[in-house]
Amino acid sequence: MSSPSLKTQDRFEWLNAHVNVSRETFEMLEKYVEQLIRWNQKINLIGPSTVDDIWNRHILDSLQLAKLIPAGAKNICDFGSGGGLPGLVLAFSECAPIVHLVESDIRKSVFLKEMAAFSTKKNIVVHSQRIEKMESFSCDVITARALAPLEKLVLWSVPFLHEQTECLFMKGQTVNAEIASCLQHFAMEYEKISSLSSAKGWIVRIKHVSMKK
Repeated sequence: MSSPSLKTQDRFEWLNAHVNVSRETFEMLEKYVEQLIRWNQKINLIGPSTVDDIWNRHILDSLQLAKLIPAGAKNICDFGSGGGLPGLVLAFSECAPIVHLVESDIRKSVFLKEMAAFSTKKNIVVHSQRIEKMESFSCDVITARALAPLEKLVLWSVPFLHEQTECLFMKGQTVNAEIASCLQHFAMEYEKISSLSSAKGWIVRIKHVSMKK
């Protein structure tokens, strides 16, 4: 397990048994986890009941997306970043040069900006506004975790899509119902991928989206 009682080297080996991370990435993640827990005492970034299993429930859960980022992707846009999950975790990895974090909650945006300044990679852009109000730009990958129903996520994504854009949306037990609802309004290619961190979790990879008439 990934409990806080694990020694640093053991935790590093546990994480690498699931996803490949460099020592530099791991060290940034350790500092991030420390700050996430500290800030969580003041603002709600993660559920208090998940703190003891933070490496599995939040870090591995987010980091598993790195393996799904297409080669050559130049940017990632993370909708509703909250405490930086999954966007900030992906920014610390080696999967994309630029990560855009979209978060309308001012307090959470302050936290994200603090973490962006702390990162040695300088590849993070924080957008302190609602997704619907943003000026759209071309995205290679769009991510979201525990934010909104799939249909709404796809709708928000439309202005940011280009021909090769891939959406990676993290979902739970309602995934099949959400896909069925989404398909009533959108034509799209999709794939369900089992989560590494939860037997009940799924990643829905979506591309080639178009609205049905």
